[in-house]
Amino acid sequence: MNNVSNVSNVSHVNRMNRTKQAIHGWRWPAIAALCRGLEAFFTCPVHGNLYLTPPGAQGFSAHFDTHEVFVLQLEGTKHYPDATFTARLSYGSVRGWTREDGVQVPPFTDFAGAYARASGEYPFDLPQSWLKAKDRLTPTTPFDFVTTNDIIGGNSGSPMVNRNAEIVGLVFDGNLPSLGGDYGFDIRNNRTVAVSSRALTESLRLVYGADRLVQELQPPAPRTSGPR
Repeated sequence: MNNVSNVSNVSHVNRMNRTKQAIHGWRWPAIAALCRGLEAFFTCPVHGNLYLTPPGAQGFSAHFDTHEVFVLQLEGTKHYPDATFTARLSYGSVRGWTREDGVQVPPFTDFAGAYARASGEYPFDLPQSWLKAKDRLTPTTPFDFVTTNDIIGGNSGSPMVNRNAEIVGLVFDGNLPSLGGDYGFDIRNNRTVAVSSRALTESLRLVYGADRLVQELQPPAPRTSGPR
């Protein structure tokens, strides 16, 4: 691996067919913003490294890290990390899809839609606690949403994190076209399904009366002083 101190050195080192590490990559504005957001959420120091690997080259051999690490691939077509001793991070965007019959499926549902479909019979029989809370809930609050993230069975409960390192939902399912995701991913119609954080917090407060739990789930105030 070679260190790269400026962009002009990249093409030269690239010809060596080795992975490059951008020195002080965590100081770059975009990476720094991500680190600060993660620090505020996890209340611990976070640093980031930026690596550039040429096509056909191996990034790293198998190794162990002495600290918690997650890997995010931003560009290129290399294989995902194997998720062995590292956290798997799948990236995507909020986007609906088109069904086989041509119907456009929007990316969001809301509370109003849940009540509009409540027939009293399976699978649209809402619990009594939800029926009683109808007038207290905001109809336009996003309930579920879909993204182009590539997931597989076992990802349920994974946090959905936006570009500001904010948890905006929890993954719990995939749409029907995503059932073949064990074998291949088609970004045109494979979708991850997540429940939105706004729906979770609003229902915890107004349906279940779990105000104390909601307070615990709120992110801590950012540190304004002290060591990093």
